[in-house]
Amino acid sequence: MRFDTTQKKSAYHIINEYRVSQLVELFMKYGDYREVRARSIAETIYSHRKTKPLETTHDLVTALEAAKCNAQDQSIIFQCVRIETNQELDELERFLDIAPRACATKGRIAVITFHSIEDRIVKHAMQLWEGQ
Repeated sequence: MRFDTTQKKSAYHIINEYRVSQLVELFMKYGDYREVRARSIAETIYSHRKTKPLETTHDLVTALEAAKCNAQDQSIIFQCVRIETNQELDELERFLDIAPRACATKGRIAVITFHSIEDRIVKHAMQLWEGQ
């Protein structure tokens, strides 16, 4: 899941070493889960990793199935872990901060988003750009 393999943080680290509260926050922030559902998923992951670290995607899927996550939920959890692993929203904000200075006068910037959180960040940046 790491785009930059020189980075220390990995999906393995997140799944196996984050506290339950950190996982809950992660699933709420990047997966738009309500706290009760996020906590249920996080606690199930925690209980599975207590016996043996979750080393493969199959191990994580097994834990998610135990948390009654369907295929869509599983995709969302994997997405949450990927976003956290790569610090994708921080990277997006850094790009949006420098993009206007890198763009030619009267140039255009197009940004395609795949997640509502990304969309909000981009819209906010573009609103700031309009004011300049």
